[in-house]
Amino acid sequence: MSGHERRRLTKTNSILKSAEELFSKHGVRQTSVDDIAEHAGVGRMTIFNYFGSKDGVIFEMMRSEFEQGCEDAELILDQNIPFEGKLEAIIGVKERALIRFGGAFVVEAFTKNTKLNIYRVETLAPRIDAIVSRFFAQGKDAGLIDPDIPDDTLMAYFRVFSSGLSAEGAALAANLEHPNIRSTLIRMYFAGLTRSYR
Repeated sequence: MSGHERRRLTKTNSILKSAEELFSKHGVRQTSVDDIAEHAGVGRMTIFNYFGSKDGVIFEMMRSEFEQGCEDAELILDQNIPFEGKLEAIIGVKERALIRFGGAFVVEAFTKNTKLNIYRVETLAPRIDAIVSRFFAQGKDAGLIDPDIPDDTLMAYFRVFSSGLSAEGAALAANLEHPNIRSTLIRMYFAGLTRSYR
């Protein structure tokens, strides 16, 4: 990596970190490009040159988080450990994502970011479906997920839960900001899949 590429990467990361901090503190709508630039110590035009707009910053921040979550889940499923260990690790990945980007932020980000919605439907959803299918298959093989439950029913269960966690409604978004509620919901979801809780 050249010196120029390193400097660009450093600035990119600084902008994304600043935006995340400001969005978490003040919300997406209340944070301007000027606010992000000042916090990151860069010029306003640097943000436009790197990301095109505030929506571009939001897109890259969320894309990066989703990609990392998928990579983490794939690595967990590749490990040669008991399914119970994979289950705990997957729960941890989901909890970390919700702690970093709570329900209210996700609602606000997806409300107006068309590019993010297109990415979610065209790129992310097929990858997540593949990960979830592997997870269910491994759970069935381990005897912890009932093998009599059809795969399409398991996927419907996953989609219902995911829709809830994406917090389309403001009231649910507020509930998901509370760490105990969020953590318990995630554990209840996975508990409902496993035979040990039937």
